Amino acid sequence: PEQIQLPLLRALLGQGKYQAALDQIKAGPALSGQDRVQLLTLQGAAYSGLNMAQQAEAAYREALKIDPKSTGARTDLAGLLAQTGRAEEARPMIAAVLTDDPKYVPALIVRGSLEFSSAQYEAAHASFAAAVKLEEANGNKRTPRYAVALSQLVQTEIAQRQLDDANTKADALLALDPKSPVARFLKANI
Repeated sequence: PEQIQLPLLRALLGQGKYQAALDQIKAGPALSGQDRVQLLTLQGAAYSGLNMAQQAEAAYREALKIDPKSTGARTDLAGLLAQTGRAEEARPMIAAVLTDDPKYVPALIVRGSLEFSSAQYEAAHASFAAAVKLEEANGNKRTPRYAVALSQLVQTEIAQRQLDDANTKADALLALDPKSPVARFLKANI
């Protein structure tokens, strides 16, 4: 059970089965060390998926008590803080993550979102473009993370009125998933 707990939780979260993931955490084996950090980070993601921000924050902070340098927990907490209107707390946290690991794509996406929300479009463009480039270099064009980074890049180019570039990238997003409502919405915006 200890060996399959984390992969099972990731599978449940990937399907949007947030309550089932929380139920599995309660019923599953107790984990320790880095496995416990990962479990708490996944628990935070499940709570976040259920719009339970306080519980999500508590899970992320508990993970950080075990491993204060956890890249995933710090990034997820910063993303949650940004979503709940606490961008000023999120900015230094995400800057620290990217100082430790400048190529950590989830942190680049969070930083780009923070920059976009404060109308720093050129900086946001650079963050999202870096995330897209890293995902492409790693052969990850079919991952949800790549789609998020690319869609955010398109939104940034629309905001900057770089419509030809945005159109090309929106077409690439549609090619990945022709039924994607996000890709269709972006194309319609252009």
